[in-house]
Amino acid sequence: MKRLLIILLLLTLLSHISTIIADETSENHTKLLIRKRHIKLNFFWHNRFSQPNPTAVVVAQSPTSNDSPTGFGTVNVFDDPLTIGSNESSPLIGWSQGTYIMTDQNKYAALMAMTLIFVQGEFKGSTLAVLGRNELLSKVRELPIVGGTGLLRSASGYCMLNTFDKENANHYAVVQYQCDVFYKRYLESTTDFPFTN
Repeated sequence: MKRLLIILLLLTLLSHISTIIADETSENHTKLLIRKRHIKLNFFWHNRFSQPNPTAVVVAQSPTSNDSPTGFGTVNVFDDPLTIGSNESSPLIGWSQGTYIMTDQNKYAALMAMTLIFVQGEFKGSTLAVLGRNELLSKVRELPIVGGTGLLRSASGYCMLNTFDKENANHYAVVQYQCDVFYKRYLESTTDFPFTN
């Protein structure tokens, strides 16, 4: 009889603990949702293959890349400046570092993997990770944001890319990035729009 009472007491206690854990989990989840923040970032990406100061270089090719109309198999790395305005002399707000690999045999498209590193403004020292397919000749493309660090920790969202200017002779392109970013506010920040013209 004593054993039965002890078992019933333990079951009651375990049930009570489970309820408390479920309530706390629910409250924490709600707090995280409340703390999630949405911002819009707008900036320009400058990609230059031409000398004397290229920001992008070819590091590998397949034996057939030069014969491919899409450059299939070509691997490029880049360290491109990000500016507030479309002019290359516009104030610098960060760098885009990563790689794009020509992965489509039929269209001029690349797999892009890059880190956007902010060096000015509210998000100085923070980064966004962007990964996805970029169909380079399309007027507007969309790339997913898959992570972030610093103030942008646990970021998600997307960037809409629009080729703003292109100089084929100089192998130079300016691409406008309009990013919708969702992140958890682990630290307090001051404004929704850190980059303005």
